[in-house]
Formats: sequence, structure tokens, C-alpha cells
Amino acid sequence: MKVEIYGTPTCGYCVQSKNMCESYGVSHTYYDLIEDPSMKETLEERIGNIVKTVPQIFVDGTYLHGGYSALRDKIVNSN
Repeated sequence: MKVEIYGTPTCGYCVQSKNMCESYGVSHTYYDLIEDPSMKETLEERIGNIVKTVPQIFVDGTYLHGGYSALRDKIVNSN
């Protein structure tokens, strides 16, 4: 499983998503939308919508609706 997380450092669910991946040994890439604002444009192109909330998460290249809670369910159910 390969996870991509688009988030901000002040978002608790973004931090929890990153930490959960690390705890379960799930390969992940974290894109900080504050540190690199161009990633927001990339994200909006990928999902075809304006980003209003974070985290926005992809698993194996597929957009995961539901953010942190959907990621948690996917990781816990795969172990």
C-alpha cells in the first residue's frame, strides 16, 4: 500500500494520518501545502475540485474519500 497525504502542519488529522502510517509501517509521502503551495494546484488537478479541507489522501493512486477516518479504516482492516 502506498499512501499520499496532502496536508498542513497545523492540521491534527494530517499529523495523525502521517503518524498512523509510520506506526503501521505503511509507505507514505506527505505533501505540506504550506511549505509548498504549488502542491495545492497539483492536488486540485488530481481530484478535479477546489480543496477546502485537509488531509486529502490517495491510496495506491486512488483518491480516498473520507480523509483520516477512511485511511484509518483501510490501514486497520488490511492488518
